[in-house]
Amino acid sequence: MSSFVCLRVCRVRLLGIRQHQKGKGNGEWKRWYDEFYSEGAKTGWIDHYNNIENRRKSLEKHDQATG
Repeated sequence: MSSFVCLRVCRVRLLGIRQHQKGKGNGEWKRWYDEFYSEGAKTGWIDHYNNIENRRKSLEKHDQATG
């Protein structure tokens, strides 16, 4: 796959995911994202933490919320 094709495909996927995160869109990438996220998967650009302590607190909060 050429670099151009790869960038074009990635752009379409990223745009689809971002639209879903904003509450818009209902296509194939929404379904993939929903399945991925519902299984507990994390994506790199959603959770950003300044330090490990903030990450620990976030994980503990999530742990308490999910039992």
